[in-house]
Amino acid sequence: MAGEYPPEVVTDLHDMVAQGLARWDLSSETAISLLNLSENATFALSDPVAGRDLVLRLHRVGYSSVEEIRSELAWINALRREGAVETALPVPGRNGEPVQTLTSPSGGRPDMPWHSSGCRAGSRTPA
Repeated sequence: MAGEYPPEVVTDLHDMVAQGLARWDLSSETAISLLNLSENATFALSDPVAGRDLVLRLHRVGYSSVEEIRSELAWINALRREGAVETALPVPGRNGEPVQTLTSPSGGRPDMPWHSSGCRAGSRTPA
Protein backbone atom coordinates (compact mmCIF):
# COMPACT_ATOMS: atom_id res chain seq x y z
CA MET A 1 0.00 0.00 0.00
CA ALA A 2 2.87 2.41 0.56
CA GLY A 3 3.19 2.99 -3.18
CA GLU A 4 -0.32 4.47 -3.17
CA TYR A 5 0.75 7.16 -0.74
CA PRO A 6 3.60 9.32 -2.01
CA PRO A 7 4.63 12.16 0.34
CA GLU A 8 2.45 14.74 -1.41
CA VAL A 9 -0.64 12.57 -0.89
CA VAL A 10 0.17 12.11 2.81
CA THR A 11 0.54 15.90 3.12
CA ASP A 12 -2.77 16.36 1.33
CA LEU A 13 -4.48 13.90 3.70
CA HIS A 14 -3.12 15.79 6.71
CA ASP A 15 -4.37 19.07 5.24
CA MET A 16 -7.82 17.56 4.59
CA VAL A 17 -8.03 16.51 8.22
CA ALA A 18 -6.88 19.95 9.41
CA GLN A 19 -9.51 21.68 7.27
CA GLY A 20 -12.23 19.33 8.53
CA LEU A 21 -11.61 19.67 12.29
CA ALA A 22 -14.62 21.93 12.83
CA ARG A 23 -16.88 19.09 11.65
CA TRP A 24 -16.18 17.42 15.00
CA ASP A 25 -16.04 20.69 16.97
CA LEU A 26 -12.27 20.50 17.25
CA SER A 27 -10.14 23.64 17.37
CA SER A 28 -7.32 24.68 15.08
CA GLU A 29 -4.98 23.84 18.00
CA THR A 30 -5.69 20.13 17.51
CA ALA A 31 -2.59 17.97 17.16
CA ILE A 32 -2.90 15.67 14.13
CA SER A 33 -0.81 12.49 14.07
CA LEU A 34 -0.81 9.88 11.34
CA LEU A 35 -1.34 6.44 12.89
CA ASN A 36 -1.61 4.14 9.90
CA LEU A 37 -1.73 4.01 6.11
CA SER A 38 -3.38 1.00 4.52
CA GLU A 39 -6.57 0.82 2.50
CA ASN A 40 -7.59 3.70 4.80
CA ALA A 41 -5.63 6.48 6.47
CA THR A 42 -6.03 6.75 10.25
CA PHE A 43 -5.18 9.83 12.30
CA ALA A 44 -5.11 10.58 16.04
CA LEU A 45 -6.57 13.98 16.91
CA SER A 46 -5.92 15.62 20.26
CA ASP A 47 -7.54 18.99 20.98
CA PRO A 48 -6.18 20.70 24.11
CA VAL A 49 -8.80 23.46 23.82
CA ALA A 50 -11.83 21.16 23.75
CA GLY A 51 -10.11 18.48 25.85
CA ARG A 52 -11.08 15.83 23.31
CA ASP A 53 -9.17 12.99 21.67
CA LEU A 54 -10.55 11.30 18.56
CA VAL A 55 -9.35 8.77 16.04
CA LEU A 56 -10.31 9.67 12.49
CA ARG A 57 -10.39 7.12 9.73
CA LEU A 58 -10.31 8.33 6.13
CA HIS A 59 -11.89 5.84 3.76
CA ARG A 60 -10.83 5.90 0.12
CA VAL A 61 -13.78 6.43 -2.17
CA GLY A 62 -14.21 3.34 -4.29
CA TYR A 63 -12.98 1.03 -1.54
CA SER A 64 -16.17 1.28 0.53
CA SER A 65 -19.30 3.26 -0.28
CA VAL A 66 -20.84 5.75 2.14
CA GLU A 67 -23.67 3.27 2.68
CA GLU A 68 -21.20 0.48 3.53
CA ILE A 69 -19.39 2.73 6.02
CA ARG A 70 -22.70 3.76 7.63
CA SER A 71 -23.67 0.09 7.84
CA GLU A 72 -20.36 -0.78 9.51
CA LEU A 73 -20.82 2.01 12.07
CA ALA A 74 -24.43 0.92 12.75
CA TRP A 75 -23.23 -2.64 13.25
CA ILE A 76 -20.53 -1.47 15.67
CA ASN A 77 -23.16 0.48 17.62
CA ALA A 78 -25.49 -2.54 17.73
CA LEU A 79 -22.70 -4.80 19.01
CA ARG A 80 -21.82 -2.20 21.65
CA ARG A 81 -25.47 -1.89 22.79
CA GLU A 82 -25.78 -5.66 23.15
CA GLY A 83 -22.51 -5.85 25.09
CA ALA A 84 -21.09 -8.27 22.51
CA VAL A 85 -17.85 -6.33 22.05
CA GLU A 86 -16.10 -3.31 23.45
CA THR A 87 -15.08 -1.00 20.64
CA ALA A 88 -14.40 2.67 20.23
CA LEU A 89 -17.61 4.67 20.09
CA PRO A 90 -18.33 6.12 16.64
CA VAL A 91 -18.68 9.91 16.79
CA PRO A 92 -20.83 11.71 14.22
CA GLY A 93 -19.90 15.09 12.83
CA ARG A 94 -21.58 18.11 14.36
CA ASN A 95 -24.21 17.88 11.61
CA GLY A 96 -25.23 14.52 13.10
CA GLU A 97 -24.00 12.48 10.14
CA PRO A 98 -21.73 9.55 10.94
CA VAL A 99 -19.83 9.91 7.65
CA GLN A 100 -18.34 13.16 6.38
CA THR A 101 -16.90 13.76 2.91
CA LEU A 102 -13.59 15.60 2.76
CA THR A 103 -12.08 16.90 -0.46
CA SER A 104 -8.50 17.63 -1.34
CA PRO A 105 -7.49 21.19 -0.41
CA SER A 106 -4.78 21.08 -3.07
CA GLY A 107 -7.16 20.01 -5.79
CA GLY A 108 -4.97 16.97 -6.31
CA ARG A 109 -6.14 13.41 -6.80
CA PRO A 110 -9.73 14.26 -7.86
CA ASP A 111 -10.22 10.53 -8.38
CA MET A 112 -9.66 9.94 -4.65
CA PRO A 113 -12.01 12.01 -2.49
CA TRP A 114 -12.26 10.65 1.04
CA HIS A 115 -15.03 9.85 3.48
CA SER A 116 -14.28 10.08 7.16
CA SER A 117 -15.65 8.67 10.37
CA GLY A 118 -14.52 9.52 13.88
CA CYS A 119 -14.33 7.45 17.04
CA ARG A 120 -13.63 8.58 20.54
CA ALA A 121 -10.13 7.54 21.52
CA GLY A 122 -9.56 5.54 24.68
CA SER A 123 -13.13 5.67 25.91
CA ARG A 124 -16.45 3.93 25.54
CA THR A 125 -18.48 7.05 26.26
CA PRO A 126 -19.73 9.69 23.82
CA ALA A 127 -17.29 12.39 22.78
